[in-house]
Amino acid sequence: MSPFRLFERARWRWWCAAALLLALARPAGTQENPVPLNVAQYKGSHNSYERKEFVADQLARHRIRQLEFDVRFINGEWVVYHDERGSYTSCYYLAACLQSVRDWSEAHPGHQAVYIWIDLKDRAWAPGGMEELDKVVTGHLGARRLFTPDDLRRDHTDLQTALAKSGWPDLRALRNRFVVVLTGNGAMNDAYALSTTPALRGRPAFVNFEPNRPTWDFADPQDPLRVPYRVIFNLNLGHPVPPWRLDFIRQARARGFLTRGYNLAHRPDTWATLKEIGLNILSSDWVDAEQYPYAVVGNPLGCHHPDTPCDPKALAEPPVK
Repeated sequence: MSPFRLFERARWRWWCAAALLLALARPAGTQENPVPLNVAQYKGSHNSYERKEFVADQLARHRIRQLEFDVRFINGEWVVYHDERGSYTSCYYLAACLQSVRDWSEAHPGHQAVYIWIDLKDRAWAPGGMEELDKVVTGHLGARRLFTPDDLRRDHTDLQTALAKSGWPDLRALRNRFVVVLTGNGAMNDAYALSTTPALRGRPAFVNFEPNRPTWDFADPQDPLRVPYRVIFNLNLGHPVPPWRLDFIRQARARGFLTRGYNLAHRPDTWATLKEIGLNILSSDWVDAEQYPYAVVGNPLGCHHPDTPCDPKALAEPPVK
């Protein structure tokens, strides 16, 4: 056999071996079957700071991957409690709450992304409050661990355009990271978003929008739903859930937006319905996964993807050592 043929055969064998190694090394589904963030379903805790389960235990033992902290800006510090009459809080300073999440994260590498909802209870931004909030979020969670509006927008003009053209990232790219969302006071959310150009540029947190009327239209460019920086929606789902809110979840889900429900009535039939229609985050007062076994979505995540079954490996986490 000629040296040329020997060389060609050797090169072919090397190429086949390299291709096999690459296939074995690639995480299942990274290319073939991606699982974008908007098809994943999370169990969350409502008012996480006042549950009987500490924040770290909610993450470690009860499959919670969405937390919520109600905050006020007092004497130059962001503090956490429910109302002015006083209420129990397991971490009075937001910095301490977030640091406990960061400590848990570092002790559990490979965990799924954790949503952190920061519910603004003030009536307006106090001087320095916006900058101090960003400082607390980035300082205690870590700038590199945050998935931010800039990460979603990339080179697109705005967030809704980015979703329409590129979509949310794969779950695997979000492991060990946090998605922070401001909720509560709508005027404060808008001021936070519009304080930069484009909206939310350089900000560590997204803002939510809460639809509260039964007439809305995603196809209408003048509808408040179409404000370009609104890609995450929050809904009050107290029993009985108005049919229009269920329809909203379905339509938002079909367009790639993220949806969260809170004030859930803790009934197995309601929980099953919300999972079936694709609600992304089921935020619950019933945190204990053993006491309320129906009130879970997965271990820790579930999936609602009518077109393609989700890869179980993409939804799981490494076992705790």
